[in-house]
Amino acid sequence: MDRKNKINYYELEEIFKAIVNSSDGFIYVCSKDHIIEYMSPKLIDRIGYDGTGKPCYKVLHELEDICPWCKDTKVFEGETQYWEIKSPKDNKWYKVLNSPIYHKDGSFSKLMIINDITEKKKENAADEKNDRLKLLSLMASGMAHDFNNLLTGILGYISLLKLPVVSFDDFKKYIENAEEGCKKARRLVNQLLAFSKGMPLTKEKVNLKILIEEITNFILSGKPYNCDITSPDDLWEIFADKIQIEQILQNLIINAVQAMPRGGNIVITLENIQITNYYELNANPGNYVRLTFKDFGKGISKSVLERIFDPFFTTKKDGSGLGLAIIQEIVKKHDGIIKVESELNKGTQFIIYLPISIQSNTLILEDFLPENTKTTKILIMDDDPMILSLCKEMIMKMGHKTETAKDGKKAEELIKSAIEKKDPFEILITDMIVVDGIGGVELIKKAKQIAPDIKIIIASAYCEDFNNDDNLRGKVNIFLKKPYTFDELKKAVNNLL
Repeated sequence: MDRKNKINYYELEEIFKAIVNSSDGFIYVCSKDHIIEYMSPKLIDRIGYDGTGKPCYKVLHELEDICPWCKDTKVFEGETQYWEIKSPKDNKWYKVLNSPIYHKDGSFSKLMIINDITEKKKENAADEKNDRLKLLSLMASGMAHDFNNLLTGILGYISLLKLPVVSFDDFKKYIENAEEGCKKARRLVNQLLAFSKGMPLTKEKVNLKILIEEITNFILSGKPYNCDITSPDDLWEIFADKIQIEQILQNLIINAVQAMPRGGNIVITLENIQITNYYELNANPGNYVRLTFKDFGKGISKSVLERIFDPFFTTKKDGSGLGLAIIQEIVKKHDGIIKVESELNKGTQFIIYLPISIQSNTLILEDFLPENTKTTKILIMDDDPMILSLCKEMIMKMGHKTETAKDGKKAEELIKSAIEKKDPFEILITDMIVVDGIGGVELIKKAKQIAPDIKIIIASAYCEDFNNDDNLRGKVNIFLKKPYTFDELKKAVNNLL
C-alpha cells in the first residue's frame, strides 16, 4: 500500500491545520444559512472571540442581515467566487475567496478565505499617482508641440489683421480661424487637466443622443461608416462636463475607425438604467444612462484586454496609449462606470454608465437663461492685468457696472467701501491663485463674512477641489473655466441674476 492510502484522519487533520496556520488569510466555514461552523485561529485572534454557531455577517461585519455583497447563490451552484469588499466594521479592504464544500449527506457549506489588502490598495494608489505624473509629463511634451502649432496659426492670423488693407471677408475669415485655434488650444488644456486631481467639473445638462449625433456626423461625414443610434424618447439627461464627454465619444469613434479601416457599422445604444444595489456594478445606487458603443472590427485579445486602460500601453504603431486611459479617467471623475467586452474578429463593445444625479462635489452651470435686462454691480479680482481688462470690457458690454482688483486685499477693501456707500456688489468674479497677495480662497471667506448675500463665480483654469474646503463649502455658485468667451461669461452672470 502506498503512502497516500496510509494517511489516516489524524494525519489529514494535522496537514489541514498546518495549511490553515501557514496561510496569510483569515479562514472560516459557514453553513448555507450563514451560521459559522469553523473559524481559523488567526481569524479568532483578529475578531477577539470564537464566533462558531453565530451568523457570519454579525461576527465579521457587525451587520444585522446578510452582507449585500454576498455571492452564496453562485457558490452553492458550484462556482468559486472572488471579489473585494470594504468592511463597514473596520473600514478596511479585503479580498475574498468563496468556495463550496460538499458533504456526504448532500448538504453544502462554504469556505471563505479573506486577505487584508488595505496596504496593497494604498500601494496601488501610490503607483497610480506615479503613473499619472508620467502620463502628464508625456502629454505635456506632446502638447507643447501642438501648442506651438496652434499659436503659430493664432498669431499669424492676428498679424494679418494688422495689415493696412484688409477686406471685410478676409477680416471675418482671419478672426474665425484665430478663434478656432483658441478653441483647439482650450480642448488640449482640458485634456491635460482631466488628469489633474481635484479639478472641479463644470457640469451642465447634456442630452447624450443629441451630442452623439453631432459628433458622429462631424467625424464620420463622407467616410464609409454607418452609425446606428438607438435611444428611448424619454432618455434622461445627464449632468456632465460636456467637453469631457465629447472627448470620450471622439476617442471611442476614433478607436472604432481604426479597428475597421475599410469601413463598417457602429452601433450605439442609450438606455435609462436604475441601480439599486452597490454591489451590482460596484456603483452608487441611483439613476444612470447606459451608453453601449459597439464596433465590428478585429477585436481585442484577452491578454491585451486586461491592459487597455493602462497609461502608455498601446498595440498601435503610432499610438500613445492615452485614448482609453483618458476615457477611463473622465468616466471615474463623473462617478461613472466603464466596462469593455471583446471577441477576436467579431468586434469590441464599450459599456459606460453615467449618473444623472447631481453630485455634491460639482457646481452646475444651468442652461442659458433668457436675455436678462437687469443691471447689477460686479467686482472682478485677478492678478493678471490682461484678464482684468478683458473681463471688465465683457461685463461693461453686458450693461453692468464693474470695478477691478489685482488681489484679495484690494477686493476686500472695495467690498467694504461699497457697503458703506450703500451700493454693494451683487457678484464677485475671482481667480483662485494670486502670485503675490491674498488669493481666491481667503477672499471668498472674507467676502461672505462682510457681504453674506454676494454671489461667487470662480474663474480659473485650475483649482483644488474647493467643495472639500471648509472655507468654501456652500459659498461658491459657479465655476467658470478659463479661457472663456463673452457668451460663456454672460451665461454664468445671467444664471445669478
